[in-house]
Amino acid sequence: MAKHACVVTVQSLVSNKNQLLDPKFLRGEKADPRQTAFNFMKAAALGQSAKRPPLKVWLEDENFHRIEDGNATAQVLMLVGWNEVPVEIVKVVEECRIS
Repeated sequence: MAKHACVVTVQSLVSNKNQLLDPKFLRGEKADPRQTAFNFMKAAALGQSAKRPPLKVWLEDENFHRIEDGNATAQVLMLVGWNEVPVEIVKVVEECRIS
């Protein structure tokens, strides 16, 4: 499938990572990825670093986009109340087609 970039609602994103299931995070051996993502986003907004590329998602249907790469960034966007986010659709679930 050719790559397809678009803007989707944050509410349509389905995050597939839960830090509470990561033993390294629970033992304090790994920083909270959401804090790391927030710090990168803040630096980009201040012009101190490059902007993050679009989140990589699988299109499950026209209402849901499962995150392949960018879970922590998406979770930060959800927490701070963003409405839309640019994504790159890297896979379409077979039952679904992009029009």
